[in-house]
Amino acid sequence: MKKTIICFLLGAMIMSCNSTNINVENEKASLTNDVTIEDIMAVNVEDYFCHYMEDIDLPGDFPIPDAVDIYNTSVIVQSLYSVDDFWRVFENNEDAMSTLHKVDLSVIKDKNIRSLAQEAIDKYKYFFEHFDATDDDANQALWHEFRKSLRIFDSTLIEKHHVSTYVNLGEDEYWQALDFSEQQKEVAERLGNNPTEDMKHAMLDDILLMENFEEKCAYTYAYITHLGFYDASDEKLKDVLYNLLTDGRYSHHLFFLWRVWRATVQHYYGSSKMSDIANGIYNRMRLEVAKNTLNYLAKNPTDKVAINQYLMTAYHKNVARIGDYPYGNQSVIDVYILGLIGE
Repeated sequence: MKKTIICFLLGAMIMSCNSTNINVENEKASLTNDVTIEDIMAVNVEDYFCHYMEDIDLPGDFPIPDAVDIYNTSVIVQSLYSVDDFWRVFENNEDAMSTLHKVDLSVIKDKNIRSLAQEAIDKYKYFFEHFDATDDDANQALWHEFRKSLRIFDSTLIEKHHVSTYVNLGEDEYWQALDFSEQQKEVAERLGNNPTEDMKHAMLDDILLMENFEEKCAYTYAYITHLGFYDASDEKLKDVLYNLLTDGRYSHHLFFLWRVWRATVQHYYGSSKMSDIANGIYNRMRLEVAKNTLNYLAKNPTDKVAINQYLMTAYHKNVARIGDYPYGNQSVIDVYILGLIGE
């Protein structure tokens, strides 16, 4: 019951701030069968799905020997979930089917996992080929077969390459490495509850001047969680986040900052199920974060938290339209989990 109330309040908060956008999105809703996946994703299909690490050459003693294959395979998993998410909202069989043909399984080096991916794709194609608009029961049965095979593909990848496969990392050790409570305290003391724009931007300028990258990221995260989500949409802060994510260096906070950046950009596109969801843009930045993490691990192969953060970066799902949050797209859940609501 409590969870339902929280979801409702989150929906009311976000939808009230996007009333103009909702009217536009409602117009889109009437065009469901005419809209294409390119229209909805705001980027080309190729950009949306093909983010593979073809240019990465890791040393022989790298702590995650299959790091590139893990990332590439995760792209396939996320692609299939996104194709299905697109179809469930718009029921556009033709575009969903054409997109399946663009998913390149040759990048998956693990033969067993590649066969599971092929099985999932084959079952989804079979679903489309035998889709019967007059028989919902038959359609549901075929669709559930695809979803079952996709979950097996997904879970097999994660189980084989769980963080415990590579390191013994306790939860206390993990959260201690990500602790930014001191930075939160300092930000709160400096800004208070009602800072002016000049005060906020002066602090962002000071953060940008910090030489220690880990400290710079921690202060940025503390700044965002102190001010709350809607303040996080400030254009200057977006520039700071972009600067950190494209800096080329690694921080234990980088994965979370990518999620924050993704949530703030998605806020611009909208929070309804019918909004544009630019996963192609988000995944190009995800690739930057993943590569930065690999470059760091090549020089710091015993950093257990970095190993964990790499895997989390690879496995994190695309923004979906349909999921646990019932009132809009699933970026809202990231906003809540990341502590961006404010007080």
